[in-house]
Amino acid sequence: MRALVPLGLLAWMAGLFLAHQGIHATGCLTEARWASQNDEVYDRELEAY
Repeated sequence: MRALVPLGLLAWMAGLFLAHQGIHATGCLTEARWASQNDEVYDRELEAY
C-alpha cells in the first residue's frame, strides 16, 4: 500500500508532463516568435495613428 502513493504521484506527474508537451507541440509560440508577433502588432498600431 505504501508503494502505491509514490507510484500514483509519479504516474500523475508523467501524465501532466505528457499533456504539457502536447500543448507545446500544437500551438505554443517560442519567445522569439511571440516577441516578433507583438512587434508587428505594435507597428500596425503606430501606422494607424
